Order: sequence, then C-alpha cells, then structure tokens
Amino acid sequence: MNVANRYVTIKHPIEGKPLMSDFEVRTEQLTLEIQKGSKDVIVKNIFVSIDPYQLNRMKAESASQKASIFLSCISPGQKIVAHGLGRVVESGNDKWKKGDLITGLLGWEEYSLVKPWPEPNKIEAVDQFPLSSYLSALGTSGLTAYAGLFHIGKPKKGDKVFVSAAAGSVGNLVGQYAKLAGCYIVGCAGSKKKVDLLKEKLGFDDVFNYKEEPDLKSALRRYFPDGIDIYFDNVGGEMLEVAIANMNAFGRVAACGAISEYTDKKKQAQIDMMDVIYKRITISGYLVSDYVHVYPDFVSMTSEHLNHGRMHAVEDISHGIENVPSAFVELFEGVNIGKKLVQFCKMNVENRYVTIKNPIEGKPLMSDFEVRTEQLTLEIQKGSKDVFVKNIFVSIDPYQLNRMKAESASQKASIFFSRISPGQKIDAHGLGRVVESGNDKWKKGDLITGLLGWEEYSLVKPWPEPNKIEAVDQFPLSSYLSALGTSGLTAYAGLFHIGKPKKGDKVFVSAAAGSVGNLVGQYAKLAGCYIVGCAGSKKKVDLLKEKLGFDDVFNYKEEPDLKSALRRYFPDGIDIYFDNVGGEMLEVAIANMNAFGRVAACGAISEYTDKKKQAQIDMMDVIYKRITISGYLVSDYVHVYPDFVSMTSEHLNHGRMHAVEDISHGIENVPSAFVELFEGVNIGKKLVQVLMFICVIIYEYFYIIFEILKRIFMNFLLKINYNNNIIIIK
Repeated sequence: MNVANRYVTIKHPIEGKPLMSDFEVRTEQLTLEIQKGSKDVIVKNIFVSIDPYQLNRMKAESASQKASIFLSCISPGQKIVAHGLGRVVESGNDKWKKGDLITGLLGWEEYSLVKPWPEPNKIEAVDQFPLSSYLSALGTSGLTAYAGLFHIGKPKKGDKVFVSAAAGSVGNLVGQYAKLAGCYIVGCAGSKKKVDLLKEKLGFDDVFNYKEEPDLKSALRRYFPDGIDIYFDNVGGEMLEVAIANMNAFGRVAACGAISEYTDKKKQAQIDMMDVIYKRITISGYLVSDYVHVYPDFVSMTSEHLNHGRMHAVEDISHGIENVPSAFVELFEGVNIGKKLVQFCKMNVENRYVTIKNPIEGKPLMSDFEVRTEQLTLEIQKGSKDVFVKNIFVSIDPYQLNRMKAESASQKASIFFSRISPGQKIDAHGLGRVVESGNDKWKKGDLITGLLGWEEYSLVKPWPEPNKIEAVDQFPLSSYLSALGTSGLTAYAGLFHIGKPKKGDKVFVSAAAGSVGNLVGQYAKLAGCYIVGCAGSKKKVDLLKEKLGFDDVFNYKEEPDLKSALRRYFPDGIDIYFDNVGGEMLEVAIANMNAFGRVAACGAISEYTDKKKQAQIDMMDVIYKRITISGYLVSDYVHVYPDFVSMTSEHLNHGRMHAVEDISHGIENVPSAFVELFEGVNIGKKLVQVLMFICVIIYEYFYIIFEILKRIFMNFLLKINYNNNIIIIK
C-alpha cells in the first residue's frame, strides 16, 4: 500500500528566533511495507511533541549537537525526528503488533519508520489516561521534571523552590511535584493568564509575571525573603544570574533548559562564581536520557497523583501536520501554556457494546444478549457540545428488563425508560473518563457520571447533564454509582421523603441485600428506627446483621408463611415498608402495617418476570388503616441531590455507612451480571468494571506479577477496604 506522507523540514539553518518562513511541508510517497527480516515498524502518528531544544538542532552549529545522537544537527530538507505517539500499521517486530499504540522517537510527519533502537514504549493501559498524557505528564516532560527535582534538587519538606518558565511543559509539573513534596513553590511566567492558572489550578504558593518586574533580583528577594533552596532553571540568562544571587547555602540548581539563550547568545548568564563557591551551590546540567532508569518509579508516582486528582496534565494542542511550524514558532513567543503538541489524526477505536437479540419476556437468559463491535471515531463535530467518554463502570439495574420487553407500562413513564429494540445500544448509568470534548464544562481527562451505556465508549449529550467528580480521591470511584449514586438517592428519597421516619418507627425493607435495600436499612438505623430486612441467603442475612447494623433479618425462602413471619418480627406492626419486590411480599407487609403506615413503592422485581405474581392488595387495610402507598422514580428527587450527597458523604467518611458492591469485570460479562440479578446472586450494587485501572508498565515482568496478585486477590469472597466504608463482593 502506498500513501502520501507529509513531513516538516527546514529550508536553511536557523539563527535567532524561528520564523514561519524557515519551514516547509513536503510530501513523499511511502510504501507501507516492511522488508523481510527487518525488525522495523511503520507508525501512523497521532501526536507529536513540540520542544524548544529542537531549535539548537536546526542551527548550523551548536554545542548541544555533540551531546547525543538524538540532538544531532538537522540539515535543510531532512526529516525532523521528535517524540511522538502513534499506532503501528505494519510491523516486522514481535514486540509491537499491528494496532499497538507506542511512544518513542517518531517525527514531524504523518508516518514514521521506527527502528528497534531506541526501543519505543508500548502503551498497555491505553484507556487509563488521555493519550496525550503519555507525551506530557507521563512522557519526557514529566520525566524531565521528576528527575530534575527529585534527583538533582533532592527536596526536603519546607524547602523553598523557584521554577522559571513555570507555565511551560516541564515547569508546571515541577511546581506540582514540589508542592506535593511539602515545599514552598514560587514560579514565574509571562502573562496574567499563566499566573492565574499556576496559582488557582496547580497549587503554586505564589507566581509573578517577570515582564512586570523591572528588577528581577529585587523581585526574588521579595518572594523569597529567606532565600531559595532549589532553583529549577528552564530559562538561563538573567533569570539564572538573579536566582543564584538569592540562593541559600548548599542550594541546588537543576539546569534543564536555557530558552532565553537559544535565540540570542548575548543573553548568556554571567554567574557570580563567588556565590557558587562560598554558598557551596551545586549547578547540575542534565538530559532526560540520563534518567531512563528511574522511569518505572516516575510512572508509578505520577500515575497515582493523576488518578487521584492531585496532579494535572496541562496541554496546548494544535491540529494538523501543516500547523507544526506555527506551533514551534509560538514556543519562542511565549504563547503556549503547558505541553505543546500537534495532533495529526483522530483516534479510531473498536467499541464493544451489549444489545438484545429479541424482546425479553420472563426471566432474562444469556442467549437473549450479544456483544457487538463497531468502529468509532473519537471526534467531536465542530460546534457540538457532546463529549466522548471511555467507560470505567456501568450500572446493572433490574428496571432495564422492563425496557427490554415488547411492551411495558414503565416504557411510557419517561424517556429514560423507553423501549430498547433488538440491536439497539442500551443506555445505562455509568462512570467514565472524558476522552474528547466539545463542551467547556467537561474537559479531556475529567471523570463524570451520567447516562452512558453498556459499552466501552459512550457519546454523551449535554442533557441530561452528567456530573463531574471533583473529589476523585475522597471515595472509591465505584461509590459514585452505588452509595453516592442513583441507588443511594433512591434509598434516601424513598425513606426520608416518602417514609418520613420518626425515631422509634418500625421499618421493613424487602430485597434488603440489594443495591437500594441495604442503604435503606442503614439510613433507617441512623435515623433511630427499628429496622428488619428480608433476603434470600444466609450469607446475605449475616452481612446485613453483622456488618450493616440491621436489628434483624430473615431468609424469606425459609419462611413457609410470610404473613406469620412478619407478625413474628413486627409484633407491634410496621410503620414504614420500603418495597423493592412487589407481589406477595407487598400483600403481607400491608396486612401487618400500622395505621397511617407509609409504603415507598420503589420496585417490583418479582413481577418483572411473571405477571401472575402481581400483588393482590387488601384495599380494606389500605383504607381503614389510612395507609399511603407512593410509587416514585429517582428522577423525581433530583432537587434533593445536594442534601443527599452531604449526608451520605458524612456517614461514609465516618464509617457510619458502608457501600456494598458486587463488581464483575469486562464488557463481555454485562449479560451474565444482568441475568444474575434475577437469580438472587448479587449482594449490594451490581456493577461491571469495563476498564481496569492498571498503570503503564514498561517491563513485562511487572505486568505478570500484577496479574498473579490480581488472581490471588480475586479468590477472596469478601474484601473490605477504604477504612471499612466500602464492602466489595467478588
């Protein structure tokens, strides 16, 4: 296969600031074929990195060109090698197969022929972070910041750190690392917009605009009255001079870059060596390639910080090969904020989704479902407010069965309960990470909950509006679909707004070990009620009594006479019944209710699969006991969401409530997870984790060890973590 490959080159050596006229985009014909016996691969480039150091390679001569083969001189007309990320389209190497995503030395071109050395990195956890992150916070910029700060700066808690070009690709990460290490961090930048970002979003203690400071030495004295311990230098020139003048004894300078000197040799720093000698200051120049050996530690720390929202990847992305020259030129005009990248092509992905083969009547069977695959382009149309989300968790709920029927009264209640046709995607509550966005409210990398789907990727509309998870490390992510999600709100609204419990009320909940029932019981107990539940196994009964604080629980399967059972457990009658079951259980609960009793009719799972089990309610009981039976939908109570979250978060944080979850793994297991709901297998909230959070592992043996440990842990029947505020059933 022959393709047209566009690439960027220089027309002549560049001295001084680069100009658009210094560059040209050329086209060549490229055969996508690997020679027999070759270990090369051909890559379709998705992102390429735009870095200031490349200017030194474009000069006729520069000291940097002799430092490494990777920094060698670029001749006019020559392709420009650069860090990038792309997809393998042809491979002669067993390590990288067609379709793999890799990062490494690619080029300012649409296709790159990549040699086995230097070895590119395969991205294993392709969905854990936005792909661009692997060239910014998790790429060479991140490693440069990490190595310079921790291995040269060697920060101690309380150290005073200064970073120049603090809004650049490396500087912003240095500041974030320093703050997390307990240092006092001040940066300088060249615009109000950059200053505000660093202080308000990235946690810098202070930032100043160096363009507004007539005397930089005095400015540093003002911001560091007790001196500087660590200076991370990206600028060189005068900034390096004044930083050294303000440094403390035994100060450390990580000399990472000297962008002010790249375009003007007259700006070379005139360092006062008396300061260096008598203050015993260490100035260490370094290249990121010197620290490849710390890459696993860097990835481990940075992934953890990014996952929990303690760090942020700041990126400035242009689009199209033709915009590489302007992106590069703008680096020297101070336009960019964060890591400058150019994206050449949109991501095409395979999206697996679950659908039904036919309308379902009765209990669902595995044969009713199929997993289909579609090709999806992760591209938002211009002007659209939609977002693409990579799904992490999807919710498995019994009500979906009514949507899968040929006809059901529930299908007319709301657009969210409309009929699902065979072959149609099944929308469902879920949690995922934004991978492409056309909406200012949700940016790439944000975690959101909302109506996603039983699929790996979902296109999410601005209505109904998804919720952005702000406190990503306060609770396990799964909690935002269970105790802090629709299950929790359903329980809260039904108990407090329909049941209206008073201290001492006697509360009965059916399907008490289900996603909603277990939370109703916990809320009721905290409200001072006497709470009894019913469940279908000894394991469930024991969990509810021993872990969740129910006053009593019975196994309804062991009770030949449910009416008598309720009389035994409620000799003084029932004040509130929270109904998840319908059918006979609703009949006997009403028969045992007190005057002015309240029934929160939340679900009727026994009736979903068998219309013959519809409840035959004794209306004389309802009338003469003045019982109120209130059906409701969780969407009716969206207005109480803030109060619900406030109360529930408080209880979870203090261990007074627990989120009970039953988690399966992989989109292919959605059908079995759903079928099991109607077999009484699940305990707590049933979820399927579509995406596993696995850090990017470079060395294969780390991955093997992880898999072994995962299998060992999966053998545990019950796992309790997060200070016992979450119980995960596996």
